[in-house]
Formats: sequence, C-alpha cells, structure tokens
Amino acid sequence: LLPGDQTLHLSSEGSSLYFENDNSRMAGGDGTGYATLWAKLLAGAENNAGPGNLGLAVLHSDHEDYAEFRRGFAPQTTPAGNSIARWYEVLPNHNQGLNAQLRFWYLDAELGGLDENELIVWRSGDGGISWVPLSIHDRNTNENWVEIDNQDELARYTLAGPESILPMAGHISGIPASADAMTMVLFPNPVSETAQICIRATMATSTFLRWQDASGKVVRNTPITLHEGRNDFSETVSELPPGIWFVSVGLSGVPAIRVVKE
Repeated sequence: LLPGDQTLHLSSEGSSLYFENDNSRMAGGDGTGYATLWAKLLAGAENNAGPGNLGLAVLHSDHEDYAEFRRGFAPQTTPAGNSIARWYEVLPNHNQGLNAQLRFWYLDAELGGLDENELIVWRSGDGGISWVPLSIHDRNTNENWVEIDNQDELARYTLAGPESILPMAGHISGIPASADAMTMVLFPNPVSETAQICIRATMATSTFLRWQDASGKVVRNTPITLHEGRNDFSETVSELPPGIWFVSVGLSGVPAIRVVKE
C-alpha cells in the first residue's frame, strides 16, 4: 500500500521495490499514486534492468543525464480501451535528441484480460490525457516485457491492445455530433496526396493537428483554431514517406486516427 500522499519516494542510494509478484504488488488508495525515483537515465542498462525495480529501463540513449522515473498502477484509458494496470514515466533533465531504447516489464495479474501477445506501447506527452500508439521493437512474453526504440523525447507510457482501424473512407455525414462529444474524421484513407479532415467541436477552442510516424516521432504539429460545429481542413501529405501515420488533435476523448500513406 502506498503512503497517505499516494507517492512512494525511493531514495537514490539503492532503494528499490523488492519481491513484486502477481500476489504482492504496488496498490493503494484511489489509484492515483505512483512510485518515483531519481537516477541516471541509463541506470541498470548494462544488466537489462532498471532503477529501483520499477519495471522500466532505458537500455540506450545518445545522451546520459539524470531523470525522474515514475511507475503507477492504475489502468489508463487509451483509444484502444483500458491499458494494463501499470503506467511508466521517464522525465530526463535533457529530453531531446535521445534516440532512446526502453524496456517495460509487467505482471500477468496486471493484464486485465488483455492478450499479452497483442500488447503495444502507447505514449502520452500530456500526462495521460491523450495517447498515441508506438511500434514495438521487441517483446518476450515469457519474461513479460516489451521494448520500443528511436525515442527522441521521453514521456508517459503504458501497454494496451492495438487500436482498431477506423472506417474512414466515404463522405462526411451531415448529422451533427452529439452535444457532449467532439469527433474527428479523415478521408480518404489510404491517402496519397491530400487528406481531408473534419472536426466537430462542441465549443470554440485552440489546439493542434499532429502527425506522428509509426515510431511516435512528431513530424507535423500545426496550431489550429476550432469554432463550435463543423471545421474542415485540408492537409497536403504528398511529401510524407509511405507507411503508417497517426493523426491526432489535442482534445480529450478524441482518439488518434491510424492513416495509411501510400
């Protein structure tokens, strides 16, 4: 159980979580707590282990520095549904151009019915509000871990299933969105030259339109202003490399769209 403030502070002198297993693991309170530890970014990398037995490790980084490592135990809500009952966060002092490789461990008891063979890593750059899926570099279901690589900036991560491909081909319906929902539609999908994007907003707001490649790298991040109701945008994508892309808008409850660029 976590202490009253829901935060377990591990010292940098070797404090660690010991003997975590399916029957004895971090828990407590309302699920908002986490364990935290300051350590070198590559602490434990030489032994394929991470600092403090928190269940995550940075195995490679082009830049070494100190970082705060956090691990929580509450499922996160991703566009694919609930994640496992574990999230991870790495907050380095220097957080750009890292080209980092990370490994995340998990327990069977945290899966919550998810198939570990289908787990992928989801990344959140805003503390768990919005999530974008990443490509898996490696996995080992016997040892219960997955890896990602090519991460230039580190953030919060969790493990969940893959997002279903949304049916985006066709025309935009003239039916207005429900009063309490914002929606985003993109077509055609696959796309080769120009993507048409329609966002229905329940209120006027300013946000961004973000394109991320399969590794999670942000390639395009365009500020946009939304008016209440329907907002239409055209995005030229002919210069983007072919492959899988994820388009998101910084609004809570609006999932990223998986786009195939031809």
